[in-house]
Amino acid sequence: MAAVDMVDVTDGIATIEMHGPKANAMNDAFLADLQAAFQAAEREVAVRGVLLTGRDRFFSAGLDLGALTAGQPPARFNQAMETVFTFPKPVAAAVNGHAIAGGCVLMLAADYAVLADGDFRVGLTELDVGVPFPRIAFEIVRFALPPQNVPRVLYGAELMSPSDAFGWGMAQELVAPEELLDAARAWLAPVAARPLPVFALTKRWLRAEAMARVRARPDEDREETAAATGSEEARRRIREAAARLGR
Repeated sequence: MAAVDMVDVTDGIATIEMHGPKANAMNDAFLADLQAAFQAAEREVAVRGVLLTGRDRFFSAGLDLGALTAGQPPARFNQAMETVFTFPKPVAAAVNGHAIAGGCVLMLAADYAVLADGDFRVGLTELDVGVPFPRIAFEIVRFALPPQNVPRVLYGAELMSPSDAFGWGMAQELVAPEELLDAARAWLAPVAARPLPVFALTKRWLRAEAMARVRARPDEDREETAAATGSEEARRRIREAAARLGR
């Protein structure tokens, strides 16, 4: 069974649900399923927008730290994040539960994010865990957050309540849990009803500078990321986080 599926298409809106094991942790299998679900939604003419959500208590807890401690960082992370960030149809993230590290980046990659006002945490904890931001993740964060909040959120590496995350500009709406999916659909419906080629061009122009930086020096970025991850200090923090979280 896939960890991510397009589970429904209603009135042109495809619901892509993440329901993988281990808190929707991002290993290569999970990321391949995520990318495949978005590619299927792009091919399907009847789909005019995507609602991305999780299940139960998790949106996504981010990278699989167990794989990182074993020296096997997910090879598909950059591709999957780029697929979501550059998706040519509107995407709303309906954040139902914990959205941590890479899971928070995935939320920010959407065009519009709605947070349920629930008992869960949201945050970009990479610096605390010892995981450097891949360039695509860094550029997504820089694009999505108010510029004055980027250093505070990145350097702070904190886990926040949904209301605090909303206050820092990490989402466009904060709603009661029972209103989450309806709120995401309410934003998607009018946007998806407009001419999609015009939307796709506007989105591409909006994100062009971020993607130009992603593509400017990929080899150097990979080398620098690998060197930072491979430091003894970073490896120790990753091992500690994996043990603490049981993954």
